[in-house]
Amino acid sequence: EYWTPEQVADIKGWLQEFLPLLSLNVPFDTAVDNKMLKIMFEQRLFDSRDDERQLFGGLSYLLIQFLKKKYKQKLRGYHLLISSKDHAAGEQS
Repeated sequence: EYWTPEQVADIKGWLQEFLPLLSLNVPFDTAVDNKMLKIMFEQRLFDSRDDERQLFGGLSYLLIQFLKKKYKQKLRGYHLLISSKDHAAGEQS
């Protein structure tokens, strides 16, 4: 198993600390699928899909860097996918 429960707990904790700094209070779920950790927000964070996509990309990169520093691992091949339910539904239609 690639993603350990401790790593997932760290990601959740960092997100819960970071989101209030952006004045965002949106619940999210996590799911592990092999080397992929999926984080799905219950609703969209921004009206603009581009703004949301930029935030999710930046958050993914930043959270992986936090894990690398804390666990002193390369985490090669690990993926962190962040999305929102409304965002994902809008792209499928």
